[in-house]
Amino acid sequence: MQKVSQSNFKIDTAVSTTVTAPIELNGAVVEAFITPASLNSTTMTFEASMDGARGTRPLTGQYLPVRDTTGALISVTVSANDWIVVDHRALSGCRWLRAVMGTAEANGATIGVVLGGDG
Repeated sequence: MQKVSQSNFKIDTAVSTTVTAPIELNGAVVEAFITPASLNSTTMTFEASMDGARGTRPLTGQYLPVRDTTGALISVTVSANDWIVVDHRALSGCRWLRAVMGTAEANGATIGVVLGGDG
């Protein structure tokens, strides 16, 4: 049985941005998202970094959009107060991950991230 834990993305309400704080996955895979009742966004895309924007290796030091093999952004349809299962292959290989919400969350939102075993 896979070990499952939970981490959180947190919308930064101080600047009403659409980009969440990053989480370090450390080989875990994203299995699902848990959205709060107050969520306004209907879509969520992702940005990834190899080193959490520390800039210590070549081609790192920044977050880049996560795309599939066709070049389309990896996108998840979200709604308020839901458990949203994700194809774990879509975000595998990401060391640091942050979400980009479709609209700014004026009151902020904490989105739960269910992490499964090693990817």
